[in-house]
Amino acid sequence: MKAFFFLVGVLLVVFFAGEVQSSDAVRIQGGGLSGRLQVRHNGVWGTVCDDGWSMTNTHVVCRQLGFDGALSYHNSGGGTGQIWLDDVQCSGSESAIQQCRHQ
Repeated sequence: MKAFFFLVGVLLVVFFAGEVQSSDAVRIQGGGLSGRLQVRHNGVWGTVCDDGWSMTNTHVVCRQLGFDGALSYHNSGGGTGQIWLDDVQCSGSESAIQQCRHQ
């Protein structure tokens, strides 16, 4: 089992798994195993704000990318770019971050 890091908006997230799955609605900026989480809305990629971010949200994103779950996440400071999801609140049963309550 391998670990990797990526930023969710302004969050550092650690996941356990093999390799990143591709998704047309969510990606890790740069395509590697670390970087900012981006979501696509109306064909345009943007970021996810850390307001109200939780470990439950982190698990949903991890599963959406094809991983088993998350180990932890950390606030890493401000970011730049269009924010598509803010105040995200997942229940944990969602299969995609876009299904979670958000602004």
